[in-house]
Amino acid sequence: MSLLLALVLAAHAGSYGSASVEHPGFRSWIDASVGAYSDPAQEIRDFDESMRSAQKRLDENDAALKAAFDRYATGDHAWKRLRGHLVPWSDAAPMVRAGFGVGDAWFGIETIHVDLPVAPGVSTVHQEKLAADYALAQIALLPAAPDRAADPTAASRLQGSLGASAIIGVSAADLHAILLRARQSEPELRLVATSPRPLAPSEGQADYALPGWALCRVLVAVFDGRRADAALPDLAGVPDETRANLLRFTALVLSDADLARGITALDKAGKGLSTRRDGPLADWLAALR
Repeated sequence: MSLLLALVLAAHAGSYGSASVEHPGFRSWIDASVGAYSDPAQEIRDFDESMRSAQKRLDENDAALKAAFDRYATGDHAWKRLRGHLVPWSDAAPMVRAGFGVGDAWFGIETIHVDLPVAPGVSTVHQEKLAADYALAQIALLPAAPDRAADPTAASRLQGSLGASAIIGVSAADLHAILLRARQSEPELRLVATSPRPLAPSEGQADYALPGWALCRVLVAVFDGRRADAALPDLAGVPDETRANLLRFTALVLSDADLARGITALDKAGKGLSTRRDGPLADWLAALR
């Protein structure tokens, strides 16, 4: 291989692009990128197929995505406070990155990216809360909970999976996918949440049990229209970073009516805590008001 060819191949990092659909108030898109191939022709074929597949999934979910936007922007729900910042679609507007989950909890849920244009000057904290509110407004549009008995083994796995999410911190853009999974696994979710203590963890998930139990309790409170912060258990023994992430997530899911009281309670519970993402939790909570 010549040195020039070797340099060209080393510099090539793949084929990048996304399928997207623009609407008057939002843009939905799916990343269709593929990594670098040793066979450039095959890479191009696979990239083209990835683009076609992504566009097909967008088209299949277009009506649901329109309904989701309308639900948040004009619907009657408990998370309206920040939607006045929405503006008509414009590439020049600041974008809030939200997400819309599609698929099945057992076989995998994909997040379709949703860009929401907002007026200039909206703080990054309020942008994140707006993305969370967009997801929370969709609860009424989620499928009905399964009418079946809970599977204890699946419940333990759900507890562990949500515990892992709590440890690393949940992004607002992933919230809808989490809500969808929680609804599709609601018998297991409620089994965990109503247990007086974490379920016996699956192998290798001991560290995830208490955070996952806490997150299940918060999600059930959200589904039931109760104050999310009041559902948190005693988090003594949970590492500080994880505890901060749990309090942060709980603040993101607070309804408009519960926001002021919830933030006050969470600020008290999180004295001295910080997250790697935001720094001192107290400062982030103050900016959320």
